[in-house]
Amino acid sequence: MKLFGSSSHSRHAHNAVGRRDAYGERSAVGKKRTKKRSKTLRVLIIILAVILALSLAAVAYWFTAVKPPAVVTQKNDGSGGELDVEKDLSDEGQTTGDNRTGQKYTFLAVGMDDGNGNTDTIMLATFDTADYTLNVVSIPRDTLVNVSWSVKKVNSLYAYGGIDGLISGIADIVGYEVDFYGIIDLDAFIKLIDAIGGVDYYVPQDMYYNDPAQNLYIDFSEGMTHLSGEDAMKIMRFRSGYANADIGRIGTQQDFLMTVAEQLLSNVDAVPITTLADIFLSDVETDLSYGEIIWFAKELLKLDTENITFHTLPANYGDSVYGSSYVTIYIDEWLDMVNEYLNPFDEDIELSNLNILTRNQSTGQIYSTSGVYAGRSSWGNDGGGSSSSSNSSSSGGSSEPSTDSETGGGTGTETGGGSGSETGGETGTETGGSSGSETGGETGTETGDSSGSETGGGTGTENGGNSGSETGGGTGTETGGNSGSETDGGTGTEPDGGSGSEAGGETGTEQGSSTDNPSEDTGGNISGETGTDLGVPGENESIVVPEG
Repeated sequence: MKLFGSSSHSRHAHNAVGRRDAYGERSAVGKKRTKKRSKTLRVLIIILAVILALSLAAVAYWFTAVKPPAVVTQKNDGSGGELDVEKDLSDEGQTTGDNRTGQKYTFLAVGMDDGNGNTDTIMLATFDTADYTLNVVSIPRDTLVNVSWSVKKVNSLYAYGGIDGLISGIADIVGYEVDFYGIIDLDAFIKLIDAIGGVDYYVPQDMYYNDPAQNLYIDFSEGMTHLSGEDAMKIMRFRSGYANADIGRIGTQQDFLMTVAEQLLSNVDAVPITTLADIFLSDVETDLSYGEIIWFAKELLKLDTENITFHTLPANYGDSVYGSSYVTIYIDEWLDMVNEYLNPFDEDIELSNLNILTRNQSTGQIYSTSGVYAGRSSWGNDGGGSSSSSNSSSSGGSSEPSTDSETGGGTGTETGGGSGSETGGETGTETGGSSGSETGGETGTETGDSSGSETGGGTGTENGGNSGSETGGGTGTETGGNSGSETDGGTGTEPDGGSGSEAGGETGTEQGSSTDNPSEDTGGNISGETGTDLGVPGENESIVVPEG
């Protein structure tokens, strides 16, 4: 009979005793197991501590870096000079300077072409984080700008002046300097679209274009299709198949971006914000910080699609100067659009804030809204400019003064347009299309292009806004556009294209736009001993631009 239980109990008792020696100490096996458990526990505690620290750091970063930026901006002074604008990120969410409105932020989004240095997609945007509205305005790439180089197109600003030149040039157009910018190249665009899983998009028309030089092959049929990043890039670049070329492409770009917005806003939780922010920070040239990108992304995802609008700068889309296509802005309509959709200030942007080179729709003359010309003031007005109808509904813009006066010994008055002729008896007075004054001698005849040509007897003086001034002795003949080249019987020098002086000998002849050579980069004329003027453009800015 077993007095103390089963044999099983005896085995447990034996094993329990076996774990300690005769003095009650642990065996070597027990010590190893305890030490291993302690080491594992320490490792787990360290890992948990690191995870907790990283989590706290992430939370701290989120609340310190992911916040609305503060900006300080001023209106443009319209002089074409650099703005003294500062960004201040010290006060959260404050937009100050020249009475900024609430929490409106302004952006410049630029799409680069394939390595040619041009910015062929330019969009201005204003995001109101109080009312949650987003307004976007596209600037056509051929928009005429007030710059010193010969090809005066907005898409050349970045190539000639870098990011500072681009921002300054855009400020001349819109009337203020934007808060933030992003320059997106083709690779960055492809990555961003792929990161959201591509886009389901209705291609508006058949698109076919092959360019082996750019390794660009576009082939899409009209209809709904799923676009990868590479496909979307091709849709955004396609231009040649539209009847109105770049304007047609702008319409498709805006439609595509609206489709992207609808897709993202329909499933906000699926948007990979941090992935997009990583791509934006690494592949996009921008002055936004990582925290600012995250904050704006979260705010943008609060938008409703009906509060997103797209517009295109109002202009004559079919203008041309010296044989090259240009888009010339309708100033009045543009100011209305800026103040309705883009202006971040309490007060309206005014004409005095702009520095735009455009065409006067009444006289056909190219002029600067600020009165300041970065290049020659006669650019586009010496026989090379032309204007054609456009798709925009507007036919007018802000007017530009157009006066010419010629005062003689007697009295008489003639008011002309861009060109006119006057034959005076004793003396006469003419007010013409450009600007300038002439004092005639006994008799004289003038047939003008903008300022005219003159055949005068006796002595005379002509002071032209574009053509300059001339004092001739004896008899002289001048046949000119706005300004030109001159060979005098005696000697003469004309140093300036926009305005200048010329002293004639006994006889002299000045010939204008038909025989002139361009010197656009100098912004003026260069003359030699015989008074030859190299400053009036006979240039033909015929430029072949690839797709995109």
